[in-house]
Amino acid sequence: MRILKPFQAAFAAESVYAVRTEAMALEYFNLNANPGKEFFDVHPQTVMKGASGGYVMNTESGFGLKARGRGLYEKDAIVVFRGTKTKLDWVSNLYTSPYNLTMGKSVHSGFQRIFLTLHPQLEVFFAGNHFEQVHCIGHSLGGALATLTAEWVHRKGISKPVLYTFGCPRVGDFQFAQSLTNAMGVENIFRVYQKSDPVPMIPLWPYVHVPQPGTECYLGTDSIVRVSDHDMNLYAKQVAGKEWTDLRKSPPRPNWDAMSIEQWLKSASALTLSQSSLMMINAALMHVLKRVATAAGLSLNFLVIGGTTMLDLMAIALVKGARETEEMEGIVKHLVRRMLQVIGFVVDLTHLTYNVIRWALDQLRQAIHGLAKAAVLRLPGT
Repeated sequence: MRILKPFQAAFAAESVYAVRTEAMALEYFNLNANPGKEFFDVHPQTVMKGASGGYVMNTESGFGLKARGRGLYEKDAIVVFRGTKTKLDWVSNLYTSPYNLTMGKSVHSGFQRIFLTLHPQLEVFFAGNHFEQVHCIGHSLGGALATLTAEWVHRKGISKPVLYTFGCPRVGDFQFAQSLTNAMGVENIFRVYQKSDPVPMIPLWPYVHVPQPGTECYLGTDSIVRVSDHDMNLYAKQVAGKEWTDLRKSPPRPNWDAMSIEQWLKSASALTLSQSSLMMINAALMHVLKRVATAAGLSLNFLVIGGTTMLDLMAIALVKGARETEEMEGIVKHLVRRMLQVIGFVVDLTHLTYNVIRWALDQLRQAIHGLAKAAVLRLPGT
């Protein structure tokens, strides 16, 4: 397999923000000093236009690039997607019902909807060319689109995909992430993220990151959440001069067995809105939902049906479980208390109702997504 170097993948992910039109793409990538000339063959049909939230992007704005490789990569294709700050609905609507992709694998419906606006252009591009590999690259929302492109390229038998993402949100459920990891091979998936970047923290359960399982490319910043740490130019600086072998590492993880999670839920330890706390909240939410599903005789598939939001479905499941036994009511109360504690709320949970649980879930969503929106608003261009 021919793998792009970290600086090349980062260059592509950063450069796509500057090429919203065909003319801009030609001018930018054909500069003599531009390193993209070494591995991109840019032409007037390179720019892809897409839509977000049902509204077509400005005709002068591109969502990504599709190009044949050059030099060492001349038998490959390179597909790059950018994030967007003008269409923030993908951040706001992260808890709409998942989209059932295929064979029980679900992805975030907003990401899939945007991908489908780009899909016809990808089909035309690949129909007229044969490639040995397809390098799928993206930052922020672009990372989610690159992930869906890699899955589509593999599922359709078009070529062998290689995936590179920077500051990417969670795209699909465990079945999707595990299936894609097994299909591509963890050695062909490069997820670069910073502990302090808020965008990779969203959305929470049932979504997980790719690779699953596998080693990410974790940049060891501290756990204090900073919206500036989502900037692609910062990612580019941090991977410059490094090889993937230098970057391949996962963060230290707490012990997430059932006993440890329940001890953490009952703990009175202080919490702040950090990556570590949110990872624990996510693990605890999954654990408690499994317990309440067992206690109430529910299937977790119940939580991925259409017609209502994920927050509604989670609140329904949690209140059902809490009514089963006194023990389950206590566990659900501890979960709600910890969710509110991480965002600075102290609430009397004597009466645990659907409305209280739904409100708590929404407060957590608003806090996390507020940070993510602030980070996305810093993106260059449109």
